[in-house]
Amino acid sequence: MPGLEICLVLLAAVLWLATVLVYFRTPIYEWLDNRNPYEPLSPLLRAAFRPYGRR
Repeated sequence: MPGLEICLVLLAAVLWLATVLVYFRTPIYEWLDNRNPYEPLSPLLRAAFRPYGRR
């Protein structure tokens, strides 16, 4: 594959991953937070997965 095609494939993969993360942000956060109830997520990760962004 030429370099341009590889760049386009990587760009498309990044865009799809970002879309999935934004759309499923709350369920992913809840799953991460409920894996081990005795060890909550770090404050930075908790802020990143907040439904309405950082505050």
